[in-house]
Amino acid sequence: MDDLNANADDLALSLALRKRLRGFFMNTRDVSQRSTWLEITRRMSPSLQTEVAVELHSAWLCSVPFLAGSSRYFIAELAQNIGTARYAQQETFGHNFRLYVMNRGLASRIVGPKDQLRLMLPGNPWGLEHLVFQSAALPADPCASSPLVPKEARSRSDQRAQQATQEFDWRTYSA
Repeated sequence: MDDLNANADDLALSLALRKRLRGFFMNTRDVSQRSTWLEITRRMSPSLQTEVAVELHSAWLCSVPFLAGSSRYFIAELAQNIGTARYAQQETFGHNFRLYVMNRGLASRIVGPKDQLRLMLPGNPWGLEHLVFQSAALPADPCASSPLVPKEARSRSDQRAQQATQEFDWRTYSA
């Protein structure tokens, strides 16, 4: 934090931006701990990786209707391709053809033809419509979201999901 403050001072950043930067980094302190955990899981046996993935990810996967009945092996395969991103307060993010699941924090998004505000809480998925349907009638940017508090979201792109399902050996494992 001292380095951040010193660099912000040297660069003459505004007080408002300095405050946002400090808030963001205070809420992402666990990044190195998560990196260490990822390295530990890479060194586990495939069986242990599967058990850990099922325990960590099955709760939020159940909130995604078309993944709710997935086998433990498929959950493990998906878990290896899940990306985590952190966003600052008031930062807009979101891409089409990507599934997002709120991991930590709180965000809002505008949905529906009447532009209704929806709060996204931990465990809430969005972007499902673009992964399931391909239609010109879909909104141009249904995945845009703005964090109300610094947050973290897990995401899977349509391409990475297709790659995981293509690489998964369906003959060996059944649900």
